[in-house]
Amino acid sequence: MPRVTIFISHAHGESELAALLKTRLVQDFIGLLDIFVSSDFKSIGGGEDWYSAIMNAVRAADIHLVLCSQDSINSSWINIELGAALSRQDRKILPACHTNLRWKDFRLRPLADKQGFDVGAADGLAYLYATVAAMLGSAMPSIDFEALAAVVNEIETRYKEAKTTKALSVSCPTPMNLQVTLPKPRVLCVTSVRFHEVVRKDLDVIQAAFPPATHHEIVTDPTVLKGLMAREKFDIVHVANETCPITGNLIFTSQAPEDRSAKGPMETLSASIFARLVDECDAALVVLANNETLPLLVKVLPVTSVAFAEEPVDIPMLIAWLQTFYTFLGTGFSLEEACRKTYAQHQIPVRLYPRLFTQPAAVSSHA
Repeated sequence: MPRVTIFISHAHGESELAALLKTRLVQDFIGLLDIFVSSDFKSIGGGEDWYSAIMNAVRAADIHLVLCSQDSINSSWINIELGAALSRQDRKILPACHTNLRWKDFRLRPLADKQGFDVGAADGLAYLYATVAAMLGSAMPSIDFEALAAVVNEIETRYKEAKTTKALSVSCPTPMNLQVTLPKPRVLCVTSVRFHEVVRKDLDVIQAAFPPATHHEIVTDPTVLKGLMAREKFDIVHVANETCPITGNLIFTSQAPEDRSAKGPMETLSASIFARLVDECDAALVVLANNETLPLLVKVLPVTSVAFAEEPVDIPMLIAWLQTFYTFLGTGFSLEEACRKTYAQHQIPVRLYPRLFTQPAAVSSHA
């Protein structure tokens, strides 16, 4: 029986759903599928390597499965991957709607010209499985699609909560600490042993991009990190680290992903503790340059502002962002102005989200 290759395309912060579909499809079709998830190539790596890997996987796939939410359908990377997928006439393209978008309401072409489905509905999942089975020439697996849809619904609920938090942040007034000038900022770079080993040269180039007046420290040990953030003050915390796409927890390990399950639990730092440490060290800004850190963004926003990557940012783009951002800081612009001007100059998809302040409930005039 011939194998079938599936490429799952998704936007930032939506890798949990992609990972679930990959795991279940491989399991339920007893290993007859090769499945690539777009974020698999973006988690660690620099330069053009991950871009080439993505494009090669897209072109090789028999099925191009696009996870479509209101937030993802205008993603530049979703559309780049779709463009590569459309280059093969014999490829099956499946729009899979979820969270805040339903297939019956989907109108965006050319995806809307294809037959799509709702991932969070049992009949939608049955359609996906039937399509895969037909391409394999196999029988339909015996699956409880209602139970699988319930798992998807739980993920959709988390996505909605995270997206609501982002929207609330955008409407918040600019915090005072973003309006200060920091010509000589103290910056803490948080990373892991594995991440540092894999991208050491990239981090060295990033560190070299900081102006001479910038005090910059790299920490790879979570114990050292907790002590440092509890005792000392930092203006900016830069997270160059792998995070859990479900919890936002920072992962500190020297193990490659394929070796982790056999070697016991990984050392992690919970997103909640990290957020408290950010508050304790009085950081005015956290930089999240990995676009799969949406759960961590949600945890950090109540304590400080965040520069968050809305799309994958490769090393040359990140270096350009850092050089311009710190140049603006060094010439007297505030953190808010430096972020805004850097985006205006480069259009690099790193957006500033203000600290999330809860708005007091309105008092009724009839009280």
